Amino acid sequence: MTKIKEIGNNQPRQFKFICPGCNCEHMFNDTWKFNYDFQKPTISPSFLQKGFLGFKNEEPFYGTCHSFITDGKIQFLGDCSHDLKNQTVELIEFPS
Repeated sequence: MTKIKEIGNNQPRQFKFICPGCNCEHMFNDTWKFNYDFQKPTISPSFLQKGFLGFKNEEPFYGTCHSFITDGKIQFLGDCSHDLKNQTVELIEFPS
Protein backbone atom coordinates (compact mmCIF):
# COMPACT_ATOMS: atom_id res chain seq x y z
CA MET A 1 0.00 0.00 0.00
CA THR A 2 1.12 3.53 -0.69
CA LYS A 3 0.34 7.02 0.61
CA ILE A 4 1.33 8.76 -2.65
CA LYS A 5 0.34 7.71 -6.17
CA GLU A 6 1.84 8.89 -9.43
CA ILE A 7 -0.71 10.05 -12.01
CA GLY A 8 -0.02 8.93 -15.59
CA ASN A 9 3.18 9.67 -17.52
CA ASN A 10 2.97 13.45 -17.54
CA GLN A 11 5.79 15.97 -17.64
CA PRO A 12 6.20 17.42 -15.11
CA ARG A 13 5.47 14.27 -13.12
CA GLN A 14 2.21 14.48 -11.16
CA PHE A 15 1.26 12.84 -7.87
CA LYS A 16 -1.71 12.69 -5.51
CA PHE A 17 -2.48 11.91 -1.87
CA ILE A 18 -5.68 11.51 0.11
CA CYS A 19 -6.21 14.39 2.50
CA PRO A 20 -7.82 13.14 5.74
CA GLY A 21 -9.01 16.66 6.56
CA CYS A 22 -10.88 17.22 3.29
CA ASN A 23 -11.59 13.55 2.59
CA CYS A 24 -10.51 13.99 -1.02
CA GLU A 25 -7.38 13.82 -3.16
CA HIS A 26 -4.92 16.71 -3.47
CA MET A 27 -2.40 16.77 -6.31
CA PHE A 28 1.10 18.13 -6.78
CA ASN A 29 3.83 17.89 -9.39
CA ASP A 30 7.58 17.44 -9.33
CA THR A 31 8.21 21.17 -8.99
CA TRP A 32 7.67 20.48 -5.24
CA LYS A 33 10.57 18.97 -3.33
CA PHE A 34 9.62 15.32 -2.83
CA ASN A 35 11.76 12.57 -1.29
CA TYR A 36 10.07 9.93 -3.52
CA ASP A 37 9.32 7.73 -0.50
CA PHE A 38 5.76 6.61 -1.22
CA GLN A 39 5.29 5.18 2.32
CA LYS A 40 6.81 8.04 4.36
CA PRO A 41 6.70 11.01 2.00
CA THR A 42 8.18 14.39 2.78
CA ILE A 43 7.07 17.16 0.45
CA SER A 44 7.78 20.89 0.58
CA PRO A 45 6.83 23.67 0.57
CA SER A 46 3.41 23.58 2.24
CA PHE A 47 0.19 22.80 0.37
CA LEU A 48 -2.47 25.49 0.25
CA GLN A 49 -5.81 24.52 -1.26
CA LYS A 50 -8.70 27.00 -1.41
CA GLY A 51 -12.18 26.60 -2.79
CA PHE A 52 -13.97 23.28 -3.28
CA LEU A 53 -12.29 20.73 -1.00
CA GLY A 54 -14.59 17.72 -1.27
CA PHE A 55 -17.73 16.60 0.49
CA LYS A 56 -18.73 16.73 4.16
CA ASN A 57 -21.90 14.88 5.16
CA GLU A 58 -22.59 14.45 1.42
CA GLU A 59 -22.65 18.24 0.93
CA PRO A 60 -20.03 20.21 -1.05
CA PHE A 61 -17.36 21.62 1.28
CA TYR A 62 -15.65 24.91 0.43
CA GLY A 63 -12.83 26.40 2.46
CA THR A 64 -9.08 26.31 3.06
CA CYS A 65 -6.73 23.37 3.59
CA HIS A 66 -3.13 24.30 4.46
CA SER A 67 -0.62 21.62 5.44
CA PHE A 68 2.93 20.28 5.56
CA ILE A 69 3.75 16.63 4.81
CA THR A 70 6.73 15.15 6.68
CA ASP A 71 7.68 11.47 7.12
CA GLY A 72 4.22 10.24 6.07
CA LYS A 73 2.34 12.56 8.41
CA ILE A 74 0.27 15.59 7.46
CA GLN A 75 0.38 18.65 9.74
CA PHE A 76 -2.67 20.87 9.30
CA LEU A 77 -2.14 24.56 9.96
CA GLY A 78 -4.40 26.97 11.83
CA ASP A 79 -5.98 28.50 8.74
CA CYS A 80 -7.68 25.21 7.74
CA SER A 81 -11.47 25.22 7.55
CA HIS A 82 -11.93 21.54 8.47
CA ASP A 83 -11.99 19.67 11.78
CA LEU A 84 -8.30 18.60 11.67
CA LYS A 85 -6.84 22.11 11.82
CA ASN A 86 -3.85 22.40 14.20
CA GLN A 87 -3.47 18.59 14.25
CA THR A 88 -0.91 16.16 12.81
CA VAL A 89 -2.14 12.76 11.57
CA GLU A 90 -0.92 9.91 9.36
CA LEU A 91 -1.61 10.21 5.65
CA ILE A 92 -4.25 7.77 4.41
CA GLU A 93 -3.04 4.81 2.35
CA PHE A 94 -4.58 4.24 -1.06
CA PRO A 95 -6.55 0.98 -1.27
CA SER A 96 -4.77 -1.71 -3.27
